[in-house]
Amino acid sequence: MRIRGINIDVNIRFELEQYNFHRARWLPDKLIASSPFRYYADSRPSFFVCLDETSDYYGCWKDSGANDAEWSSGGFVKLLSFLRNEDYESTIEYLLVTYASSWDGNPDKIALDTSKYRFEATKQRIKADILDKYKFRHPYFGKRGISEKVQRLFNVGYDTRTKSITLPWYNADQTLANVKYRRTDSKIFWYAKDAVPISRLLYGINVIYAQKAKTAVICEGESDALSFAEVGIPAIGIGGSSFNTTKADLIVRSPIERLIIGTDNDVVGRKIRDDIVANLTGRIELAEITWPDRYKDANDVLVNGEGSEELHKYVDEAKSIGLELFTL
Repeated sequence: MRIRGINIDVNIRFELEQYNFHRARWLPDKLIASSPFRYYADSRPSFFVCLDETSDYYGCWKDSGANDAEWSSGGFVKLLSFLRNEDYESTIEYLLVTYASSWDGNPDKIALDTSKYRFEATKQRIKADILDKYKFRHPYFGKRGISEKVQRLFNVGYDTRTKSITLPWYNADQTLANVKYRRTDSKIFWYAKDAVPISRLLYGINVIYAQKAKTAVICEGESDALSFAEVGIPAIGIGGSSFNTTKADLIVRSPIERLIIGTDNDVVGRKIRDDIVANLTGRIELAEITWPDRYKDANDVLVNGEGSEELHKYVDEAKSIGLELFTL
């Protein structure tokens, strides 16, 4: 696979195996499953990914039951960015860091192309007035236990044109950095163009500064951060499936003194937990939530459990992660 002028040998099957595909059949040359882009399951799996390394279409995918032509087929990076819940450029950075032995992490050394995707510096800003046209409300988060008060705190909106929830991501200085758009009728999402990559941001960090929160939970997605906020617990979201040094530095520079890890109760969530510990041990006080097997994440507790009281219970019972665990 060639990305931004750099040849990398991506283990596509390994990357895909980190995620749960409904009704998956792992064949030697392809993965067949229900579409990951829709809420409902196919009566017959309509989605497949080519796993034949000798094929020119290695890593490419097709969804024959797609309702949106944009998501009927595509390349591996587009699929992985969806699975990782992050923007395209952040996924490119992940693949380069993971698989490109010749790349030292300097984005200036990436050969830019003229496609619609560009690897840009973190100094980019998008104008805050882009949010003016999204001052509408949709029942999407209300059905997930998130109140109007919390949605206002995080400036959640709704784009009537694309029928998508809008989730602004801010820099620590309160300036708008990016906007995530999530369709209400499918799992499809995208991010604003020419914005700061999600790999450089933390969802809700602006609220942490505004509240001067010394203790906060770190979770994966926006809905979980909103769920913790719903019960009065400050929280930040990683966005995506990786935790890097940039995000770690954002936390260390913030008012947070004690960070409680509340990532998803699955393989990816546990890997992110380990990355957080590796990057922040000795730099900040750490603790972690232990989810019961019946729950996937914080929003699952809020919606399908006993609500705020139970969610508070797991946070209150979070176990400290001591330095002694990492001494040889």
